[in-house]
Amino acid sequence: MLDEATRRFLRRHIRSVWTLDALLTLKRDSARSWTAETLTAELRAARPMVTEILAAFRTARLVEETSDGSRYAPADSADDKAVDTLARLYAERPTALIREIMAAPSDRLQGFADAFRLKKD
Repeated sequence: MLDEATRRFLRRHIRSVWTLDALLTLKRDSARSWTAETLTAELRAARPMVTEILAAFRTARLVEETSDGSRYAPADSADDKAVDTLARLYAERPTALIREIMAAPSDRLQGFADAFRLKKD
């Protein structure tokens, strides 16, 4: 379903369906600058979650800061291509893409599991 570059992008940047929805909303209206408030209202999401998502997108260089908020502007054309692929798949096969997101290992869950790993002396 996903090419390797898109799968890597998904694993690196998309932690939840909310994250994907936020990114696709920003991409769909890429000329617009979004504040945490306007994106929260658009997604009907919790403000702290949207604030965290926008911060992660800024760190990943998927959005840029403007005087009015954040605007979709990936620094890498490969990232933009991956987002295009995700948008197409989400429109065509949403359930399959959601399963792919849910199957991604969680950093927190992996950290918890690693805490129980036996170490060799």
